[in-house]
Amino acid sequence: MNGVAFFYCDGNSQYLSADSGIIFSSLLKQLISQCLSEKSNPSFVDAVKARFSRSSSFSRENVLESLAWISKHFSQAFLVVDGVDECSDRERFSESLARLVERGTIKVLVASRPEHDIATAAVFIGKPILNIDDAVKDDISIHVGCYIEKDRKLKRLSPELKSEILRKMTAKCDGM
Repeated sequence: MNGVAFFYCDGNSQYLSADSGIIFSSLLKQLISQCLSEKSNPSFVDAVKARFSRSSSFSRENVLESLAWISKHFSQAFLVVDGVDECSDRERFSESLARLVERGTIKVLVASRPEHDIATAAVFIGKPILNIDDAVKDDISIHVGCYIEKDRKLKRLSPELKSEILRKMTAKCDGM
């Protein structure tokens, strides 16, 4: 059985622009839920209860240790964190992720805008990077161009002005 957990960091939401402790806790909760739904044998349930009934609050280190522990109950465990550039403590996130990845069998996919502090964090150095900025700009250019041609007022503009609008909007999109 594979385990998959996902977290989306959203800078417009107080909870979803969360610090890394909330991110890793959410991932842990998802993996525990998947494990419990698949493994209903009493000994596993008792092991989960014993591990998590000790304390109502967990340190970041305890959460990371628990993620490593629960991941061993899956054939493979995958974590996906999207929008890391919106995380309120990116440095701590990167450090915690590095410690987690060092421990074992968890596969990780991190999505982010190309922010310098993220790109240069030790955990990401030498890892594959897929830069989609140019493709996003192309998509935005196509969308804006179609909108200009369909809009009743905009399609009357001169070709030069349409081109200028398209160029400026594409230049200002910054991967959004």
